Amino acid sequence: MDVIGARVDALATSAPHRLGMSSLVALRRSLVDLRAPDRRVYFLDLAITSAVAYAALGVAASSSGVAAFVVGGGVAALALSRAALFAHELAHQRDAVPGLRLAWHVAIGVPFLFPSFIYEHVHREHHRLAVYRTARDPEHAPDTRPRWKRLAVSQSAALVFPGLLLARWSVVAPLSFVVPGGRAWVLRRFSSLTMNPLYVPPTRRAPHELWAELACMAWSWIALATMPWRALVAAWIALGIATAISDLRGEVLHRFGDDGERGTLERQVRDSVDLHARGLVRLFFPMGIGYHALHHLAPWLPYHALGAAHRRTRGLARADTG
Repeated sequence: MDVIGARVDALATSAPHRLGMSSLVALRRSLVDLRAPDRRVYFLDLAITSAVAYAALGVAASSSGVAAFVVGGGVAALALSRAALFAHELAHQRDAVPGLRLAWHVAIGVPFLFPSFIYEHVHREHHRLAVYRTARDPEHAPDTRPRWKRLAVSQSAALVFPGLLLARWSVVAPLSFVVPGGRAWVLRRFSSLTMNPLYVPPTRRAPHELWAELACMAWSWIALATMPWRALVAAWIALGIATAISDLRGEVLHRFGDDGERGTLERQVRDSVDLHARGLVRLFFPMGIGYHALHHLAPWLPYHALGAAHRRTRGLARADTG
């Protein structure tokens, strides 16, 4: 029995699931007035989240006690798992929040060697109707393995992910500029956060992506040369746990059913889950990411509007099905 899937279904509360295709389209149109992002919310949230992450890492790196290291590292991991969702927002909002991409890279992307472009292209492809849950989906391609096996692999891979990032920017990136043919290969096969070999990202990159890559290269060398080993270990562990949390969220928020050749809006919504995320559970599903069926219905909604959109869709769905 899929215990995780059963628990997810018990927690799910997706109002859009009860609606047909025509009603889903009408429901999505009813949310357009919530589309505008609030720049102040984004920047304040990013500043607070980053401050918590660095303060917690400072505690973990500077204390000689095991308890302080564990608590600091755990808090930092939760903060970084939240910070990673700003890359998710950049994938959908793009340049709708001026300066956010630069602020993200200064605060999180470059210091933790996680430039947003390794995720943005991947996630936008995942949302395309023609790609979702097909063999070309870079995030959630069809997989016949039991969910617990997928989780075991992804959770183990998360712990070595920080090392892959370090190798990508400190070794592979500089070599790609001097080895003949290396640049094209690295952009195609070592520049996207995906485990799907059928996904090939675009090799033409925006100027800001090159600058982010160069900044990550420089910082990787500086960090290795100047940072105390305890700080490096704390950052590695916190980032690894944050990655594991993000991977676990992906498993929980999708039902992974109805694989096929081409997706539809209805299929995306029905394959996604909205959760009752309360109390401490909200620490693992921050920034409205628990409203995942709603997110697939209207991926252009800024995260701070998802709560209002959820209340509205529940009311409209009741009226439509009543």
